[in-house]
Amino acid sequence: VITLKLGGAKVPFVWGLASAAEVEVNAVLVVATTDVFKDSLDRIRDAVAAGLLAPLEKLGPARVRVAVIGYGQTTIGQKKLGTVALAKAALAKLEAEEATTEVALVKAVTDAVALAAATKPRAAGTLQRPMVIILSDGDGIDSDTRPKITELGALAQKKGVRIHALGYSPIKARRSLLTLGELTKQSGGTFRWIQEMEGWQIALEQLVDQICLLYTSDAADERSS
Repeated sequence: VITLKLGGAKVPFVWGLASAAEVEVNAVLVVATTDVFKDSLDRIRDAVAAGLLAPLEKLGPARVRVAVIGYGQTTIGQKKLGTVALAKAALAKLEAEEATTEVALVKAVTDAVALAAATKPRAAGTLQRPMVIILSDGDGIDSDTRPKITELGALAQKKGVRIHALGYSPIKARRSLLTLGELTKQSGGTFRWIQEMEGWQIALEQLVDQICLLYTSDAADERSS
């Protein structure tokens, strides 16, 4: 059997033809570019390009559409989903800020959820799997803003958008990661805590496997029901 390596797993190619062809993965990446990421953003960007975008690109443009939104004090990035190649280019343009006084995390995730939910399928009958993938430390959310995080996660769940988070703090802060945990909890997504830079590869492999296996197995369940 011919296999295709995606993430850390070798997936039978026949499985890909039989199942993934009827599923569209619409993923919006939300990437923190605040000042604390000044010394680590380049390495994170390289890890994401190799460990997430490159494997997804192998599924083909008919099966995967991606957009990238960066955030610091404001948001920047793509306004619509497109090819993985365009997402790689958008990711490469992100730069960490020298100083961050306010954080636009809520706006970035709000825009990402709306974008993932609003994108129409290419063909009638195609199953869509919209998701938001956050790469962040979750910092910048005060007590007044925290209820908006819960509401945002619940809104994503209502729209059928799962929020997955890769939580990483270059300064080893932990409390702010709870923000990401709340978003994933409310939306039915998954939170992964990356404690050291070396942990990005494993976390990204796990995420790719989740995208390629969980969502397509959902499709198989829906067809057999």
